[in-house]
Amino acid sequence: MDVFGKQAQQLKKAKGDLKTAIQSYNLSDGFIDYVDQRGGHYTKELAINLI
Repeated sequence: MDVFGKQAQQLKKAKGDLKTAIQSYNLSDGFIDYVDQRGGHYTKELAINLI
């Protein structure tokens, strides 16, 4: 699968939240689940805390 196909899947899994989908590409596939477990909305703090 190419990068665009993977990003499309990530965007769907992130329920259309573009920032979460992009960060899941940068950090890990588990970032979307991490965000979902903590309110379901991307924040910069969530991204920093995962690192």
